[in-house]
Amino acid sequence: MLSAGLIFTACNEEKMEYGETFIYMPQATTTGGVNTLYNVPSGGGEMTYNFKAQDGKINIILGVARSGTFAGEDFTVDIVTLKDETDQLVASGQVRNAVAMPEGIYSLPAKITVTNSSEATFYLSVDSATLINDLSYTGQNMVLAVGIANPTKYELSERNTVVMVILNIDAIRDHFFKYKEDFLYRKGTQLMLNGKTYQSVGINGFALSGCGSSAEAFSDTEIDALFASLPNNVLVRTWAFPGNKAHTDKIIKAAERNNIKLILTLGDAHRSCGDSESKNQEWYTSGFRQEYLTHAKDMASTYKDSPAIGMWEMLNEPTFWDAPLEDIKAFYNEVAMELKNTDPNHLVATGTWANWAYGGKEGFQTLHNSNYIDVGTFHDSDQDVVEGWSFADCKSAMDVLGKVLIVSDIRVESADAGCMFDKVGRAGRMKEKFDLYLGKGAPVALASYIVKDAPSDCSPNFDINDPLMDMIKAYPANNP
Repeated sequence: MLSAGLIFTACNEEKMEYGETFIYMPQATTTGGVNTLYNVPSGGGEMTYNFKAQDGKINIILGVARSGTFAGEDFTVDIVTLKDETDQLVASGQVRNAVAMPEGIYSLPAKITVTNSSEATFYLSVDSATLINDLSYTGQNMVLAVGIANPTKYELSERNTVVMVILNIDAIRDHFFKYKEDFLYRKGTQLMLNGKTYQSVGINGFALSGCGSSAEAFSDTEIDALFASLPNNVLVRTWAFPGNKAHTDKIIKAAERNNIKLILTLGDAHRSCGDSESKNQEWYTSGFRQEYLTHAKDMASTYKDSPAIGMWEMLNEPTFWDAPLEDIKAFYNEVAMELKNTDPNHLVATGTWANWAYGGKEGFQTLHNSNYIDVGTFHDSDQDVVEGWSFADCKSAMDVLGKVLIVSDIRVESADAGCMFDKVGRAGRMKEKFDLYLGKGAPVALASYIVKDAPSDCSPNFDINDPLMDMIKAYPANNP
């Protein structure tokens, strides 16, 4: 049972001396004197929320008040947490599936000063990414006893100076999964759009960013026409590297006009298309914080309110030959955190190749084990088989983490002669891959690479007149 100082009955209510000057915590009175439990959220509607979600935090509203209606002087109190009281409530069984809130995920001010009024507000700030993404907390209620002590003036009330915060993890997740209209989001391993499960087969094209030869690169008018020809909400992946923002801006505007979703890749480990920074170990540990991170945060800030952004992809195809795995993981984690803090509206994907590029399944899983990463990526160039050799391990790794895996780069070569597939055959093989990947839980599969004019020799590149494009436009997932 809880100590008498924490649970109070309504029959003692008349002992509160609010006509005199005592200091208390208003949130301890929300049950009308029955107890000091403070449920977060406090109700089912947004008007009853007792927290604010901002800057990567759940800011739980708490406060200090002075009883009495007369004008008073400024005063300060210490803000404290009480481990014994927290543990006592967890052990009591009074709160279902209760666990003590871990110290590393929250912060509180050390003191609060009440000035020019009889009350002041402060926040218990909890890391939202941990609450949303750490599957071990599913179904649980986090408990933390927060109190006030050592007033510089007046006296503490005999009661209501400790609040038992009870944070309902599933209810908090429901708040975050209340989608913004026309924005992609995720629920566990699924992508969602406007409250419904989302799947898409789409296209991948470096040439949309202005890169490539004159035969490959698209003009602004041609990009607009291409986007207009695609079904609504199809995903299109292209480069959005530093130094090319003016062109990227035009792509985003075209996507907004034509209801297209974009995967924008913010950097390339292969130093292509004007991304000239060498991706060595020094870059992964510190060099990325210069031009690259400035660019990534600028893009996220500029387009955080655009529904055309399906997700940000941090870096295309880093490998453990470039830098140690732990350095790539730290890079991904820091960039994802910065993107989420700047733009909480959009998903963040890695840009990974496949498990073999990171020492196997365990390495692939390790790279994605970050509370700020939503989506892992798998690239498939195994045209001789339907299922890419590494897909099963990559999907299993992401399932363990409870996150999305997309197949964002599928290369199948074709030519009129001298290639494994002609154009019709390639469209057939690509459809087989689409069917398999979507059927096995990858919500997105993208064909590579769309160019203005495809070559006649054996190549993965295709243009708007290719049978592959007809198949993509007619694919059932793109026409729900």
